[in-house]
Amino acid sequence: MGLHPALARSAVPLNVREVATWPVPEEIRDTVLPHGHALTDRGPDIFTIRYDASGRLITAATMPWVRSWEALERAVNARLRQVIPNWTFLPLDNAWTGTAWLNIDAQPRFVKPEPGVLAIQACNGRGVALAGPVGRDAAHWAIDPAAPLGLPVITPRPVPAYAITSRLPKAAMMLAAIKNRVAA
Repeated sequence: MGLHPALARSAVPLNVREVATWPVPEEIRDTVLPHGHALTDRGPDIFTIRYDASGRLITAATMPWVRSWEALERAVNARLRQVIPNWTFLPLDNAWTGTAWLNIDAQPRFVKPEPGVLAIQACNGRGVALAGPVGRDAAHWAIDPAAPLGLPVITPRPVPAYAITSRLPKAAMMLAAIKNRVAA
């Protein structure tokens, strides 16, 4: 089963790598997201952090040149140390890749391709921090389609110049990651 046909070419793909550290020590968790919320920045090399149920810190690893597990651990920990003042090196427990689907403006939203059908777009990257409330809104909508939705609701519209535009997120992320690497 694929996407609803009206959603085709309404978002652009970005291959991503996420990692989970070993469980974060309490002294760090007491100061970094102590209430279990998520953090997303607004920079071009998107930075997000959140905890899983086991207390592992989940973050993106956008460094495309990292080839070995040890290099990935060093790169992720260096980035975390730049943002989290009391961060101490933690080994990585897991890493995985996937595809984020971005709107042209990279903002999360609800999309209604037809009556009775609701899609959620761009709850990745900057949308990670909103995923919980957005999911709760979608669940309420599934029970009662008159329920209020906390994000804009649009009808699907194709991304202009999709063949070119669909390549831009990867290029932008690589340039931002290179800039950060050179500046470090």
